[in-house]
Amino acid sequence: MVEKTEKRGMCAGIAVGVIFFVLFGMMPGSFIGGVAGLKLAGAVFGFPLGSGLLPRIIVLVGMVMGLLLSALVIMFLSVGIWKFIGAVLGRPSGQTVAGALSDKMAAKE
Repeated sequence: MVEKTEKRGMCAGIAVGVIFFVLFGMMPGSFIGGVAGLKLAGAVFGFPLGSGLLPRIIVLVGMVMGLLLSALVIMFLSVGIWKFIGAVLGRPSGQTVAGALSDKMAAKE
């Protein structure tokens, strides 16, 4: 029964993470990655950047890396928070959160 509760908590964390990523992660990740790509392309090719293919590819790769990093951070944080909430709600009364988490880790080993 504990496995189902943990899986539900992880699924809820992933779902909330996807929603937060769409709402709060796509635009900032794309903008920050794009600025990093522009700075890198400017350092390599000099400013002002021309309309060549290679500077555009560098900016695109920067934007994609910004999106991936934003998604990674938001997903890990949301799953961790939901796992912590599940540990707090699923612990027996009188037991500390650290004790409940250590018991779960010992049971998995």
